[in-house]
Amino acid sequence: MTTTFADLGFRDVAGRLIVVECPLLERLGKAGISVPAGADAVLAYVYVDHEQGLSLFALAPASLASGAVFHDASFPVAQGQFVILRSGSIPPESRVLFPDDARALEGRYAEQIGQVERDHAPGPEVEAARKVESVDALRSPEYPDDVLAVLAADGLPQEGVWFRLEGLAGEGMLVGVLLNEPDADYPVHEGDLMALALAQADDGSPMLLTVPDLLISHPEG
Repeated sequence: MTTTFADLGFRDVAGRLIVVECPLLERLGKAGISVPAGADAVLAYVYVDHEQGLSLFALAPASLASGAVFHDASFPVAQGQFVILRSGSIPPESRVLFPDDARALEGRYAEQIGQVERDHAPGPEVEAARKVESVDALRSPEYPDDVLAVLAADGLPQEGVWFRLEGLAGEGMLVGVLLNEPDADYPVHEGDLMALALAQADDGSPMLLTVPDLLISHPEG
């Protein structure tokens, strides 16, 4: 049974193998990477890159119709020739299949999967923030560690700003780096590390709120 990429959140796919419809196969073929006839998808291991977001380590061409994986044409992994797909390059309507033989495939590609896990394992602080499901509705679909928060201060208009979560700061608080410069004249700036408070909007939905007094540090230099 297939679903679409847009219907899946990062918790559905991160750390798993998927077969996903891939319109980039033609481009791979032009780059000299073997793409067999009948391939319309790729077998990929999905992971979260803290800065690059939800990413797919493409392992081999595949057929979405049959679920077959073309192991003999697996993508090169030597000398840094990785095929990495960022989630933003996958059209939302692309069909996704979870292979029935995932465990066997994990064994076959254990070396490549292990390399991804070693290279992109989050630190304990980032991992702790990533596990906070109560802010999932505020996360960027493409960048799961990035969240939308409200910046407020007396005499200034509230603004929606983006933070990259870096850890926790006690009960009901997270820590993040401000990713964009506020429009209003706030005494905080892009790159600042701030605490974010879990709160509720007027409609009862979750929100993250921060104020200049919750500034932790400015970027070094």
